[in-house]
Amino acid sequence: MWEEVEIVFNSTSVGPRRTLAELEKKWENLTAKHRVLYNDHQRLLSMTGTSF
Repeated sequence: MWEEVEIVFNSTSVGPRRTLAELEKKWENLTAKHRVLYNDHQRLLSMTGTSF
């Protein structure tokens, strides 16, 4: 699957070419960052009342 992602990404990108390992690492970093943001958001939604 990642081989296909690499081919499509590099064929449509106007920036520097990325290797398979670079694309996988970028994906891991993005999902980890957004997992934290999503969990924080979910935690805030589950709070009851206000803290004024």
